[in-house]
Parts: sequence; structure tokens; C-alpha cells
Amino acid sequence: MRPNIKVSLPAHEAAIGKFLTQSGTFKDGDLLVNKDGLRIVSQSEEDKPSLIKPSDNQLSLADLDAIKVIGKGSGGIVQLVRHKWTGQFFALKVIQLNIEESIRRQIAQELKISLSTQCPYIVVCYQSFYDNGLISIVLEYMDGGSLADFLKNVKTIPEAYLAAICT
Repeated sequence: MRPNIKVSLPAHEAAIGKFLTQSGTFKDGDLLVNKDGLRIVSQSEEDKPSLIKPSDNQLSLADLDAIKVIGKGSGGIVQLVRHKWTGQFFALKVIQLNIEESIRRQIAQELKISLSTQCPYIVVCYQSFYDNGLISIVLEYMDGGSLADFLKNVKTIPEAYLAAICT
């Protein structure tokens, strides 16, 4: 004779919300699984995931929440985004892929330079993605704004500062 067992499940929304994000990432402690694969995110003493480094290769567009647009250009926009698990801020440059050869070459050159440069004085490129006609580049967020924005406020930069910037 089988024992009569009753299973009580919480409401569907409440149960899923505890382990599955809106982007479709399954999270259980330091384990993250989504369409881009499986990752283990180390936990610090304060139970916060460690910051992502350029060499980690652990970024997914689905794990980035858009905060606001911080720049616009002829080829696309730059958004301030926050990583869902670490709280780390990044600049996300989104470029509409143009079929014009000179623009394609310029984008390719920028990607090659960004990924191969490891200079502390140049903005860090963490990862690049292509999806549905858009190239997305995840960059280090520089909260001081662009050099052009800075020049609008100060008009000129003293030679000593230019030397430090250009070295």
C-alpha cells in the first residue's frame, strides 16, 4: 500500500522569481546558467559576486540592465548599464551594422584595437557581441564623461595635463 503524500507548491510566479531572472538566467547561489552557458561567480565575504575583469569572459548582454543613454553618435548610442549580479557599471556602445565598407572597416578596426590594448590609460573593452544587425561593445564606464564634455567646461587643458593624458 502506498502512503498518501501531498505536495504543496508555492504560486508559480513566486517560485520562479526566486531562481529565474526576467532575462532567463537561472541563479542558485554562485551558479549562473543562461543561453550563453554555465558560470560560477565567486562570492566575497559580503556575499556579493566579485567584479568582472576584462579577461574573465563572463559577460552576457542578458545580464546587463540599461540605466540611461549617456552618449549618441552617427553610428549608434552609448548606454550606462549595470551588471545584475555584481552591480558593476559599464558603458554599452551599440552600433547599427552599416553595409558601407568604410564604416564596417572602422568598426572592425575599433574592435581589434579595443580587445588588443591593455593600457591603463585607455578605456577597457570587456566584451563584444553581434546580434540582429547590432554590434554591442561593453566598455569600462568612465564617470567623468568624455574628453569633449570636459573641454566644453574648461575650454583649454594645461600642457602638463595634456602630457599626462598623451603619455
